[in-house]
Amino acid sequence: MTRPLSAVVIGFGSVAATLGNDPKMSQHFLHCTHASALAAHPAFELEAAVDVSDHALERAQKDWDVPICVKDVKQLREHCNPEIAIVTAPQDVRNSVIDELDGLRAVLVEKPLGMVQV
Repeated sequence: MTRPLSAVVIGFGSVAATLGNDPKMSQHFLHCTHASALAAHPAFELEAAVDVSDHALERAQKDWDVPICVKDVKQLREHCNPEIAIVTAPQDVRNSVIDELDGLRAVLVEKPLGMVQV
């Protein structure tokens, strides 16, 4: 088998990491979170988490054994060059986060991608 693709989750909140703690969700879904799906799939390695919250980063390290946990994408680039990004950060920063991560093979973004001013 080829090596797993390195993945980063940007925005390590409820959908990214803790929704599986909800008994009703975990009763109906094998993988309720992005972290759970990545951890279970042999084609991916959850290499990094990016979040502005210290609590979220501590949870990423403690609960998911994420080796690289940083507060912004610029710091991330100092430590790794992920191939896959899951972007769950707030709408107003999603486009800029993707722009900063050149060299990605794939991006999964929660909808909507950005905000539209009318």
